Amino acid sequence: MSRDIRVWVTIGILGLVILFTLQNVVTVEVTFLFWTVKLPRAILLFVVLAVGMLLGWILKSVHRHPQPPEQPPE
Repeated sequence: MSRDIRVWVTIGILGLVILFTLQNVVTVEVTFLFWTVKLPRAILLFVVLAVGMLLGWILKSVHRHPQPPEQPPE
């Protein structure tokens, strides 16, 4: 039963992603310093999402492994 629910949720999310992509096909121009890139708005949003997730994962892993406290000199 839970497998059926998982399949339907996956199909629903995939449908929403396809709908989002079809509604955001307008090409936008992004300029940063001396780089200029033209790409569909949906791709830009997915790239920004991926970069944000990657940065969050990196910062979480750095925070999870703090430096050991320094030992006072004897």
